[in-house]
Amino acid sequence: MRRIFLSLEKAMQIVSRCGDGLILDGVLKGFPKRLLDNKLLMLLAVDIDGRALSNASERLKNDKELAMAAAENFWGALQFVSEELMSDKEFTMDLMRRLGPDAINIIFVYASKEVKNDKDVLALKEELINKKHNEVSAKDEQKAVKEEKQAESKESQTAEDDEIERN
Repeated sequence: MRRIFLSLEKAMQIVSRCGDGLILDGVLKGFPKRLLDNKLLMLLAVDIDGRALSNASERLKNDKELAMAAAENFWGALQFVSEELMSDKEFTMDLMRRLGPDAINIIFVYASKEVKNDKDVLALKEELINKKHNEVSAKDEQKAVKEEKQAESKESQTAEDDEIERN
């Protein structure tokens, strides 16, 4: 069987042409292990589809930058992040800040028990959820004020129309 040498440059060209996660997954599965251990190539891949992290080397699944990039693209990529990294309190808190309150549940699925029960992590969780709640409340209040002004404007216009009809 003849071995074909695939350069990093050629691999990056191939990956950059993959617009679909399923195609990318198949392409990466055919790459030699040395390329799946290349951070630059894998950053390009997870930028296309966060699930590409599943093909990365174990070393790169423990890389904070790569794991964060994959999770920012697809929250489900957290399932491929190393246990060691998901046991890192600071990494988990960075994930929570970057991905926001909507991602907290999935982050907590993959975070270690120690991290999930850490007082600082729990305080950040509460802070982010409260911030979202306050933002939603503020938007609801703004919407209500806008609707009230529109209703007043319609009432005013109706009153003016009625006055014109009487005259």
